[in-house]
Amino acid sequence: MRINDLYLTLQVAQAAECARAAELRAQVAKHNALEQAARRDTRAQCHKLLEEIKSKERVIIQLRREVARTTSQYEQALLYYGSWPLVMGRVSCPVPDVALPVIV
Repeated sequence: MRINDLYLTLQVAQAAECARAAELRAQVAKHNALEQAARRDTRAQCHKLLEEIKSKERVIIQLRREVARTTSQYEQALLYYGSWPLVMGRVSCPVPDVALPVIV
């Protein structure tokens, strides 16, 4: 009878250990799933940030081209007119330095 009690006790202990192992495996699986989800989220956020950076770089390139074009126009105006011809915020037509003929 004593051996049967020990055997039952061993079976109960073994069942408890199996249950604990199954619980630990479930926790590991849950942890791995959460870790993979976090990696996917991080990767997606990284790609989003990279796209935003590329977009900003394109805007910077466009602005640099615009500045270069404006600077080139400004330099050409300085060479041609001697100054930047602005009238109320708009480029004006050059005023000739020669006197206009008088009609009588």
